[in-house]
Amino acid sequence: MRKFYALKVALLGAVICQGQTATLVSPAGLTPPFELSPGTQVTVEYDFWGDQPTVLMYGQEPDFPEFGLDPNWSQNNATNNGDGTFSYTFNLNAETWIWGGVYQPFIMNWSFSNIIHLGIASGVMISYTDGLICGDGSDTELLTVDGTFDTYQWYLNNGAIDGATSNTYVATSAGMYKVQVTTAGEALFSNTLTISEPVIHLSGNFTTGGNTINMNGTAGFDTYQWWTGTSADNLTAVGSATAMNYTVALPANVMYYTVSGTVNGCTVFSEALPISLDAFATPVITVSADTNSFGHVCNNTEIILMTSENYGTHEWWQNGMNNSGSWHMLNLYGNWQNGSYTVVVSPGGWPDISITSAPVSVTYYTVMQPDLFVSPGGPYCDGTQVTVLLSDEGYNYTWYEHTNFYPTEEDIVVVPGFGHILTFDGQVNVTVEASYQGCSSSSTATLYAASDANFNISIQNWDQQYLCTDSMAYLEVSPWNVNEFTNYQWYKEIDGNLQAIVGATGSTYAANSTGIYVVRGDLVACAGVQVMSYPFDIYHFSERELFIYADIDLLCMGEETNLNISIGEEWQNIQWFKREIQMGSQGYEQVFTPMITGGSSPVQMVNEFNYYLTKARHVSCPTGIKITSNDVSI
Repeated sequence: MRKFYALKVALLGAVICQGQTATLVSPAGLTPPFELSPGTQVTVEYDFWGDQPTVLMYGQEPDFPEFGLDPNWSQNNATNNGDGTFSYTFNLNAETWIWGGVYQPFIMNWSFSNIIHLGIASGVMISYTDGLICGDGSDTELLTVDGTFDTYQWYLNNGAIDGATSNTYVATSAGMYKVQVTTAGEALFSNTLTISEPVIHLSGNFTTGGNTINMNGTAGFDTYQWWTGTSADNLTAVGSATAMNYTVALPANVMYYTVSGTVNGCTVFSEALPISLDAFATPVITVSADTNSFGHVCNNTEIILMTSENYGTHEWWQNGMNNSGSWHMLNLYGNWQNGSYTVVVSPGGWPDISITSAPVSVTYYTVMQPDLFVSPGGPYCDGTQVTVLLSDEGYNYTWYEHTNFYPTEEDIVVVPGFGHILTFDGQVNVTVEASYQGCSSSSTATLYAASDANFNISIQNWDQQYLCTDSMAYLEVSPWNVNEFTNYQWYKEIDGNLQAIVGATGSTYAANSTGIYVVRGDLVACAGVQVMSYPFDIYHFSERELFIYADIDLLCMGEETNLNISIGEEWQNIQWFKREIQMGSQGYEQVFTPMITGGSSPVQMVNEFNYYLTKARHVSCPTGIKITSNDVSI
């Protein structure tokens, strides 16, 4: 009977973010390298921790940019399977690399899965007996070409094998084998077959608090034998232990176990792993923290959770959620970390076994932050009387008036009652510290000077921000600010310096050139105080972005899709282009030529595999030169 042995195989490509996986699920039973007939329906499944991935495809092995996505990559939507995984199905018609990506805002970058490489089979097929070979060279595997051809050349790991030129080859080592044949003058490569050495692994099942362990060898071997000893290098066979599984009591002292297996005459051993009562003991969390005289741990005080460092791995959990800690200690610092904590460990060498501690509770004593209310609202002119009011919670309060970031004892002010009145004389901070039972918290109100404030410039028509030929951009002090200032003066930045525009002294200004503009005004509420606006950019019309995209960018033969201009109603005089390869002065060159069948609509139907772009004028600039879009690959 022919025997099969399942091997775990890593797919092509570096995993850029651990835990995100892409798996070829259909056609089933294939192992890399994947080589399929044209037109084969392929399904790839993605596990992205429940996040919906963008399916990415390309006709070459991808080179990942530092940020974002390569615009040449095809982007596709996956189907939600309802179990936290997603699938994508397509017909394979050309060599393809396929993977998944998810944008992660907290790192402002993309994370990708492994890459699956799908090749196109030539139709030349080779076969073997079972694909297994002994590592000691005592076994061979006969590879045979199906059919008859003119010549043969066998390859191992993409390197030609000297003298291997017949229609069969006897493989004596593990690796990837293929043959190149010629027929009617044409050279073709066969499918690739992987010859592997059998591998057996040791795994286990253990119940937290138990005193026995059930150990398992890899399935698929003809015979099994268990071995044990006090050293990993000196093991003795356990005479009665000849099944795939073996259950033993945990010993007081460390003992090592391994399992051997025989398949097709090859005997292999697993790694030797230690077991003991101590190694599988339930972890205990100790809590270390400085408490004050009232028995409280104040907010922003370090609490250390600790367990034994003699386990293989540690994983901390807070209120049932992973805390990301992976050391035997966990450091906590504030009341946002209050909650119930457990640690999940695995004994050294047994990553498939998890042992969970009993929970411990962490509680920081919290003094409510003082609520401060400032009247009137700022920013302030010099000489303005400002009142800072406190909402009293019944604590002891200390008031500070300070210009540095942190207050000191020298900044303490005596405030009778719950309101502090001061005469404004430049930016200042008012801090109130609340104290109760040895713990404290504080709040700070910052009072800003009117002279340090800025106001906004608006534009009457936002299309004018991209200045067209012979047109004007009408700038104005924003309506909600205009009555707060007087005596305006407009400026333009030239060579990095602001230069006053002669005669531009109103609340509006008609700009006829690109650049950066600001306006200065006298603050009505504060005599003698001048305030500058935020800068406002006027761009050239050619800097406006014209963006196109495809409804579908991966087509099968005979299918069609639409190219679209983003916000198409804003563009006119539209002309569509497609890529052509032409002979130029430097040899073959890529050029974009007008599409004879292209219309002037912001939507264009295409059915060819090619690159496309468009040129158009924005409706706000009918006299300027056309703007060229990005190109889209179908």
